[in-house]
Amino acid sequence: MKSKINTMTILMSIMALIFLTTTIVLTKQNNDLKNDPDYVNLKKYKKTDTLRKKVAKLINIPANEKAFIGTYESNSSLKNNPFFKGAKDGDKYLIFSESGKAIIYRESENKLINVGPIAITSENEQPTEE
Repeated sequence: MKSKINTMTILMSIMALIFLTTTIVLTKQNNDLKNDPDYVNLKKYKKTDTLRKKVAKLINIPANEKAFIGTYESNSSLKNNPFFKGAKDGDKYLIFSESGKAIIYRESENKLINVGPIAITSENEQPTEE
């Protein structure tokens, strides 16, 4: 009887050790993955791609142009910009600088809040008189 108890104790100890080791290894791999720049970029790309697809169902967007994407926060300086009137915290904005298009999108309602043209000039560029 004692040998059965000892055998069970040893087996349970081995199983616990295997479980603990597996948990430690998987946790370390998960942490390494989170710090991997390629993984981080892939996650950002997937989020960006998903957002672009949602917005593209509502309005034509430049297909081959990279968009600058940001999240509106009412405590930022954007709240003073007339384009962001009506925007709420969490709204996404997409800026297509090459085509001069800006979009504010509310994901929770699947709704465009504002769309408009933009003009981007460099700080060194001076307006010309015609």
